[in-house]
Amino acid sequence: HRPMPFFLATFAALLQRYTDTDDVIVGVVASTRDHPVVEPLVGYFLTVLPLRLEVDPRSTPAQMARATDEVLAEALIHRHVPYAEIAAGLRRRGVAQPDPARVMFVLDEPHRPQLSGCTVDGHLVHPGASVTDLTVFVRPCEAAYELSLEWSGQVYRRNDVEALAEEYARMLEWGVDHPGTPWNALGVDADAVGAPLTRELRPLPVLIDEQATDQPSTPAVRCGDDRLTYDELVTRAAAVAAALAERGVGAGDRVGVLLPRSVDLVVTILAVQRLGAAYVPVDVSYPDQRVDLLLRLGAPRLAVTDDAGARRIDGPVVTSAELAGGAAHVPERSSVSSAVGLDDPAYVIFTSGSTGRPRGVLVDQRRLASSTLARLDRYTDATGRPSMVDRFLMVSSVGFDSSVAGIFW
Repeated sequence: HRPMPFFLATFAALLQRYTDTDDVIVGVVASTRDHPVVEPLVGYFLTVLPLRLEVDPRSTPAQMARATDEVLAEALIHRHVPYAEIAAGLRRRGVAQPDPARVMFVLDEPHRPQLSGCTVDGHLVHPGASVTDLTVFVRPCEAAYELSLEWSGQVYRRNDVEALAEEYARMLEWGVDHPGTPWNALGVDADAVGAPLTRELRPLPVLIDEQATDQPSTPAVRCGDDRLTYDELVTRAAAVAAALAERGVGAGDRVGVLLPRSVDLVVTILAVQRLGAAYVPVDVSYPDQRVDLLLRLGAPRLAVTDDAGARRIDGPVVTSAELAGGAAHVPERSSVSSAVGLDDPAYVIFTSGSTGRPRGVLVDQRRLASSTLARLDRYTDATGRPSMVDRFLMVSSVGFDSSVAGIFW
């Protein structure tokens, strides 16, 4: 009859439907303020307990709630083991995913202290970034419970999370009305559970478009005093892409990019990829002989540059200023999802040529997306959680492969 086991068990049953696994790991928040010595202290006395829950669709909501209650009780005995120590132990064992609490469940039952002459209330404050892939918050209100979800936009799409929330609410209502009926008696909502809740590889231009939709005013690019939000970046890239398309650039083509470090450089790279084409970066500091060699080897349909670069290129060129004028017709932003595929080329990077002739390596959108998402797993903070990098200083040359991390992280 306690709310925590029921809400958590139902959430685990939900995850089983989305992930198609009967072995679910969910992190919960537990208080370590359980000693008289720390009771009067002001501070953060919370820890994360990763729970391993076995989900049998043939069990009833009541049975799963009782089983979950037992797991909770056993886990609370170990709540003074630091989460960082658990994650470090998994890393020492070579576990591929050392962070066991990528999905969190929080039953927020705020304690409101009694202060003389004051009315105390609690409010959830969003920090502006999600520290996990997905966190579900359940908060008691006057006559009901409030459900909210926090997720990483680099991992999940908004419409998927909204469908997840709707299905969770549906399962909670059904569990209350049918506590003794097996979960598998509740039909799956095909519209809600349309795809597994796993990281889905999608082309980077599509992910950037979704970021612009979810967080339009978030800064995306900064170079000196020039700054673009995600909305401004995608709007400009769409216009430049349309202008390139009018000049014959399409899926599978290559486009040389000879531009100094600037906002225009990033806009042009994204514009090229929106067409399903690959950009061929050439550093403006290269001598003329190498610029000519890389463009001949890269065989681009045309090159995008500035006035200074146009005088160095023997071949079809267009300046970024000309492209900034846009095209006669700019397609809807959402059209990029159908224009770019994972098998389309993303960029061409050349080796230094120190042991001979430079060799070009063509990288497709699938590998670009895979390497970008992999950084979420590999770059972690001290606790083993993903390091939520919100800015990246681009130090390397645009002609060097590591520049890709700086551009697309």
